[in-house]
Amino acid sequence: MELKEEKDKLRNELFEKYFEVENDCIKFKDLMDKLMPFTKVWKELKNILIENSKDFDFYMSIEMLKEISNQGNNYLIIKENLWTYFIIDLEGKKVLSEKEVIEKFNDNVFINNFDEEKSNEDLIYYPEMYRFLEYSGDIEKLLDLYYKNKGILNINPHIHYRLNIDKAWTGLYINIANYAAQLHFNTPDQFLYEHLFFNGDLTPFGMQDAVTTIGLEKIQEMFTKTKEIPIPMSIIPKDYLNYILSYKEKGKILVKKNEDNN
Repeated sequence: MELKEEKDKLRNELFEKYFEVENDCIKFKDLMDKLMPFTKVWKELKNILIENSKDFDFYMSIEMLKEISNQGNNYLIIKENLWTYFIIDLEGKKVLSEKEVIEKFNDNVFINNFDEEKSNEDLIYYPEMYRFLEYSGDIEKLLDLYYKNKGILNINPHIHYRLNIDKAWTGLYINIANYAAQLHFNTPDQFLYEHLFFNGDLTPFGMQDAVTTIGLEKIQEMFTKTKEIPIPMSIIPKDYLNYILSYKEKGKILVKKNEDNN
């Protein structure tokens, strides 16, 4: 079998494995639709950061946030990306400067809560590799949004779904904060290494070099079928699942079913 045929066969087998699941599932497109109300809250937070911080712009993202206690004070920490954060003193109602963060925090806070790497002798991570973003605008607006939506913003905005055939694997990744998704095909030796990118409505966003390796016709077929992939309820984090099962969208908010008279 030629190399391309072998790749096509393995990729097709991985892709079709998604459709072997039958019970207690929700279609990928339906799941993304139900997650939209969560994304709206994250988008509002992002817009506040854009409006009030010279360090944050439209092309940046929010990885996650957590409210933590450190040295007797409570902080809201927003992770933009690797080693990049806003640190908000909730009692003082201000974003800490880089100097203040280094005085008050050690790297264990970021290692334990945000999966950063431990500093080592070969490559010093903290504080040299870290960046703490400034915020000069209306902090009350940010805190008001946070306190009104803690139940949403404190849920990890990432969902992963992975299936394997021997050492080869395919994965679906959902980023709720940015309302985007990815479909991966991989092997340890990168015999397969293809990523398809989707907007939240599962329209194509980017295909890396997949058109060349997969072919345009097959790509188009996969984009269409991806919307129908059955996602097991078991892989949806409990907090999201509770919202999805207990609430439904009405306009721009989530409304309890028993409160909806329509």
